[in-house]
Amino acid sequence: MSRKTLLLLTLFSGFLLTFCTRTTETMDNPEFSEEKLAELMPLAQGKYITYRLDSIVPIRQGRALETRRYQIKDVVDTIITDVLGRPSYRVFRYRNDSLARGSWQPMATYFITPMGKKIEVVENNLRTVKLQLPLRPDATWKGNSYLPDGAYGAFNDARLNEVWNWDFVHNGWSQERIGRNNFDSVWTVQHLNEIADTVSIPAGSTSPHHGFYIIGYSEEKFVPRVGLVARQLLAIENEPNKLDADNYDPYRIGFGIRMWMIDHN
Repeated sequence: MSRKTLLLLTLFSGFLLTFCTRTTETMDNPEFSEEKLAELMPLAQGKYITYRLDSIVPIRQGRALETRRYQIKDVVDTIITDVLGRPSYRVFRYRNDSLARGSWQPMATYFITPMGKKIEVVENNLRTVKLQLPLRPDATWKGNSYLPDGAYGAFNDARLNEVWNWDFVHNGWSQERIGRNNFDSVWTVQHLNEIADTVSIPAGSTSPHHGFYIIGYSEEKFVPRVGLVARQLLAIENEPNKLDADNYDPYRIGFGIRMWMIDHN
């Protein structure tokens, strides 16, 4: 055997060993498993999840916040082709009162597109990468990278306005009680954590309402073979609205959503 042939065989063997090792690691490591990712948002025609939803909205020109309570039900309808030509699941959302005493009324339609290593959701014409490999605690990605400035409203603070810059972070597994359900394996993805960040309170003021501050918090929780079981999104900004040297008329802008699963099939 010539030295050239021996060299080629050695290089090929090294490449094959490396390839097989990486392939085996990918197949055996659940962090890189596309099947494990798909389990966190299972999709099949007729699948549904019912949630309790608390919607927090400013009232009286932002002088107060009000919580409005509902039930919503998300039902997977069928597979369609999205605007980019990809197979996508169409999901119908229905709304009822908080005790589901009335009839279910159509509320919205959104789309879920599984793409192997990530899962995209288009809701209200906003495209978000909800989940992405690897499923490793502290792994991050720009889940809102497709969104424009002010996608959730016009805020003064960049942390609420520049939603495209939020770092989605895998927080890992935990045991949690969601509504009346106890789960051994809950996977949490946090998007933003800037609660009650007071920027400035005027000298001599004893009321935090006189300061400019934000409440920014966003996270979602998933359970394998169940799907999204909880979601929280708070984007509230307090405007001091200084009238003169001694008087303020503060008001708040933004909104909040708290939802948790109460039923599924």
